[in-house]
Amino acid sequence: EGIALHFLATPQKVTEENNHAILHLERTAVDNQGQFIEADPAPFSLEATRIIFAIGQDAEDWALQDEAQSRTEEGFYLTGDFRNGSGTVIEACAAGRKTAKRIAQDLGVSIPEQKITEQEITAQEWKRQLADNMLSPSPMQELILAERMGQSLEVEQGFNESQALEEAKRCYLCQYRFEIEAERCIYCLKCIEAMPVNCISLIRGGLNWKDGRVTFKTTDEYNKADGIAIDHDACVRCGECVRACPVDCISIIKIECN
Repeated sequence: EGIALHFLATPQKVTEENNHAILHLERTAVDNQGQFIEADPAPFSLEATRIIFAIGQDAEDWALQDEAQSRTEEGFYLTGDFRNGSGTVIEACAAGRKTAKRIAQDLGVSIPEQKITEQEITAQEWKRQLADNMLSPSPMQELILAERMGQSLEVEQGFNESQALEEAKRCYLCQYRFEIEAERCIYCLKCIEAMPVNCISLIRGGLNWKDGRVTFKTTDEYNKADGIAIDHDACVRCGECVRACPVDCISIIKIECN
């Protein structure tokens, strides 16, 4: 991707020259005990138009709490773990995307409108199983410390094809949405009996859609329910409800953003 990575380099200060930021760094090394120590050659510097600091994984008390905001003042933006606290890679990507939109807006850059497409797939095509939720992360082979010095090699060696396929089974496949067709549902509750997590409920008052998300009010009273719905945030996409439904009224929709 053309990105230059500088390993074993510790930032010392940032200065400005001719309207450009200069990042000053010192070389470091790792001794036999695994401790960082100073190393030759002499300090070096990098010129940049923008410097983005990765400061930590915890949100600072002064960071904005309102999720709708990404900017504290003109030209200063917060995103990811530093703003929201430690989270998942998915949450970090979503936060970065939201902040990038705010930056583009402030710069007067137009953002192409997203085109969302939906495609229904059959139950026979759905391969994910309940047991896939129980899989533990696969350990990844890494270079030992002695082999990391003086080489431009990745520490994490990655997975081979079979390992990658096994690890991919852990994905919740969030781009798929399970929906119950109310007109065909016979309210046998087989899907609720089959669900491994609390993600399907009897509801009252119908579904409310906003920004691609659905909300509803649940009820435990069968005779007062006017529908049954799946909570997409709680759903683990195991497919147990689809396999349990006797009238094939649960659809699987693949969603793509272009």
